[in-house]
Amino acid sequence: MELRQLRHLVLFAETGSVSEVAKRVYLTQPSVTRSLQALEDEIGLEIFYRERNRLFLTEIGMKIVSLAKKVIDGASELQAEIDGLKRLQTSISVLGIAAVPLYKVASVLQGRLKQPHVIKDVTVEEEAIKALNERRCDIAVIQDRRHVGLELYPLFSEQIFLAVPKDHHLAAKDEVRFRDLEGTDVLFIDRDNYWTNFVKAKMPGVHFMVQDSERSYYVLMKNASVPYFASSHMKRQVEADGTHKIIPFSEENTKIRLALAVKSTSDLAIHRLAAKVSRYFEAERRAESGNFV
Repeated sequence: MELRQLRHLVLFAETGSVSEVAKRVYLTQPSVTRSLQALEDEIGLEIFYRERNRLFLTEIGMKIVSLAKKVIDGASELQAEIDGLKRLQTSISVLGIAAVPLYKVASVLQGRLKQPHVIKDVTVEEEAIKALNERRCDIAVIQDRRHVGLELYPLFSEQIFLAVPKDHHLAAKDEVRFRDLEGTDVLFIDRDNYWTNFVKAKMPGVHFMVQDSERSYYVLMKNASVPYFASSHMKRQVEADGTHKIIPFSEENTKIRLALAVKSTSDLAIHRLAAKVSRYFEAERRAESGNFV
């Protein structure tokens, strides 16, 4: 019994015509007839009856068709799973709306989950969702909110802070408001993502000292005499360096909840990978006893 024979049977049940099956599978009509006859002989039950030179399904035949559909669906799922595993052995594409969370996810994929090649890029949420739907990426780090056609795997929160040199006039504050930065020079890397667009919209009066190179930006972060925006995931490192003070914003909308998004119809292998990443960060949050932001 072969899958192609079962497919011929299911197509016959759908069309009621051997000639139509032959057209769809690019075979001659006698070839399809032989395929169906061989299937009936192997099963050992009467699944067809003939009337006026036409072939019809018996009641047993219709039950066999139902079983055949399950076998075909199972084979298709198996093939999709295998294809997904093959693809994951070569590369996986991840987009994210914020740089540090994206790098954290990529680090887990490459390190703990041993993905050989992770292609990553930062973008805005609208583009990340579009890329998922068009299958231009496998996974996206976006805000944890419902989207039709996507399945979400919780990650963590990210909050934006102001990192201020300890001799800066703002260093005396325990929290800052957006308007406190009016006219202030702030080191800034300009790339199309959530936080970039957020600070541009909320703090139009800031004098952004724009850097195009990530390397230059991170070198200047430690040595510049001006503030910069810091992610909550950089907080401990910045404090450990001892050159800057981390100050929270008083506004409540400086914190977002993130999740891994996968297209609902993506390969099971992708969903399982996303679930593993989610469980990793859940375990990390528990280990940190609530200190992980």
